[in-house]
Amino acid sequence: MAEHTAGPGTESVVKDAERLKDFKIPTQEEEGERMSRMRTYLEKTVDKLESRLSQKDFVNSMPKGLNAEYLLALQSRFCSIMKIRMCEQIEEHLSEIGPKLNQLDDIVQNTPHPLSHAAWRPSMKNTVENSVVAHDLQVTLQHKEKLEKLLEEVESECDELTEQVLEAERRLSDNQTVLLNMERGYELFSDKISQQLQ
Repeated sequence: MAEHTAGPGTESVVKDAERLKDFKIPTQEEEGERMSRMRTYLEKTVDKLESRLSQKDFVNSMPKGLNAEYLLALQSRFCSIMKIRMCEQIEEHLSEIGPKLNQLDDIVQNTPHPLSHAAWRPSMKNTVENSVVAHDLQVTLQHKEKLEKLLEEVESECDELTEQVLEAERRLSDNQTVLLNMERGYELFSDKISQQLQ
């Protein structure tokens, strides 16, 4: 197989490198802090992907006997094309996301926040004791509900017994009245008998 002395498409590699230089990255003031951070993270991601692609896995997987310089040139060309495509895709999506993130930042900045409001935070001290106390309170409330139900049952039973006692007192009073009437009747009857005997 003939040896290649020059890499494939050297001029196109240079053009791609120039295209990458043409990307104008806006400043933080132009696109906002949130977008700048996102762009930084995406750039780091692209760099990691490029470093993975730059490894010699492609060259090592090729059949032996091929020109190593030629394979390295192919791999370099592939990496540059992939980086350009990824950057173009990222820029395309960032152009859609950027205005929305800036609008969100404006909404957050223009929304009034009360300075006196303090957010709840768990206490740094006696956390375990407070948790135990909270559990004890829950158990105590459950016992309270049971006792309240028991008290209602006892009060209902007491009301029934009170009605039974009042009913018994009424019957006793009626029986006493009947007995008094019978005694008076006996007295009148005995008086009439004694008058007839005289």
